[in-house]
Amino acid sequence: MRNTTKNQRKGSWGRDEVDTLNEQTVHQTSLKADNIKLQALAGNIQGEALRISTQNLGMYAENDIIFNGVTAINTYSATSDFWAEGWRLARGTSRQKSVVENYVASDFSVKNQTVIGSNGNVSLTGVKLASGDIHLKSNAKTTFSAARRLERYELDDRQHFWDGIAGSKSVGTARNETRLLGSDITANNRIYLESQKGVEIVESRVISGGDGYVISKQGDLNLYAMGAENTREHNVYVGTVFNIPQARENAYEQVVSNQSSTLKSQSNLSLATDKNLTINGAVVEAAGLLDIVAKSRIAILAAKDNRVTNTNETGIIFNATATKPVASIDVKPEELMNVAITASSKEENAPLALLHKVKDKAKTEVSATLSAGVYHHSNKEEETKHNVALVAGKEIFVLIISRLSGVKYQQQMEI
Repeated sequence: MRNTTKNQRKGSWGRDEVDTLNEQTVHQTSLKADNIKLQALAGNIQGEALRISTQNLGMYAENDIIFNGVTAINTYSATSDFWAEGWRLARGTSRQKSVVENYVASDFSVKNQTVIGSNGNVSLTGVKLASGDIHLKSNAKTTFSAARRLERYELDDRQHFWDGIAGSKSVGTARNETRLLGSDITANNRIYLESQKGVEIVESRVISGGDGYVISKQGDLNLYAMGAENTREHNVYVGTVFNIPQARENAYEQVVSNQSSTLKSQSNLSLATDKNLTINGAVVEAAGLLDIVAKSRIAILAAKDNRVTNTNETGIIFNATATKPVASIDVKPEELMNVAITASSKEENAPLALLHKVKDKAKTEVSATLSAGVYHHSNKEEETKHNVALVAGKEIFVLIISRLSGVKYQQQMEI
């Protein structure tokens, strides 16, 4: 952690600033040899942010095989307190903060052959595996999925004018962004994946330079897109005299964008399951023959992207009105005549006596009104888009022993 402090003074003006930086570092474990064999006869094989470089790689676990990455969190914050910035601004604060997650993946580089066997599950999350040939067999379930990386930014500014006597203003902003880092499984030659209880590929890429085989015997075979959620918030508060609320504004936006999975072969590709096969917003493509066999159901669905925006505004409107000044004299004509006669009998200045009488009776009337009205505006917008699934091949053979379904949303099959 590193802190930086800066204090400034000049007359009545002042500003104090503090910057804080906290960085995490991930140190990867590296294995490098001509041939590497990992074996767990009574437990799991598990690794985080592991780097392997070899000619041939072999793994076997009596239970599960689990590999993923590690997230390093970097946090930066800046605070500022200030006063006497201007003739109105008595004091204020500013707060900023950012949180960024850096994902360090497990990375396997195998020149020739990768053989993975497990009596339990095989789970690869945000893993990169590049090999000549890949042969994977699991007696439970095989899952290739994506890791989530979060970025968050916050801003909070508060200003007080004449210590709040002349009002205040606050502005707050927050932004959250989620990034998906899928697994990349790439074979220059052949890929063979066989799992007894299901295969699930979520926002990941499985690419074969040669023939590709994905077989799920007693479980479903699913290829899914995954949604990354991004949100934005914006808040404004304006206060009048003594910080009485005058206006509030709140805005919130949520966007969910799907990132598709890819199962692709530069040659022939075969997908087979004894149960259901679902392709949801994913890409399945073969340069040669694409062979799809399911004993129960094949569903080709579109993934949905959603966008929701909410805006609320509330406030008070002050209206002040005043009439023009109106002058009037509350005196009767006979009173003025008596003043003139009296002044003449006393040999006084009659015009001057009349002027004093008029001043005593003159008055000015001014009327004013102050009214306040409350307003509230609310708006909500929703938008949905569909990302179609793509199934393509030079030749396509589909066999469904039970039934085919593919019209749940606006679905489409392209050949």
